[in-house]
Amino acid sequence: MDPHVTALRDKVHVEAVESFGRDEAHVAVTLKDGTQLAVHIAHASGTKQNPMTDEALKAKFMANATPIIGVARCQDIVQKIDTLEACADVNELMALCSLPRPLS
Repeated sequence: MDPHVTALRDKVHVEAVESFGRDEAHVAVTLKDGTQLAVHIAHASGTKQNPMTDEALKAKFMANATPIIGVARCQDIVQKIDTLEACADVNELMALCSLPRPLS
């Protein structure tokens, strides 16, 4: 119900394009001065055709997991994954990734 969000929503027009793939999008914006900006994304980030970089994956993991398990634990998980080739036993990584079980 935020008035800024409502005002923006009223300015947006969404249209499905039958010929587009599932991960394809086109965005066009007309600024107040009449300038038009447009971008076409053939394949969304994170798809086979447009894979995310390791840094982008880490940033996404940190953004999503930090509110649940905290920064320190997230950093520990990232460090373990970065050195996974040298890991003889993945139990420590599994423990870091596991949420504690709620008491019954």
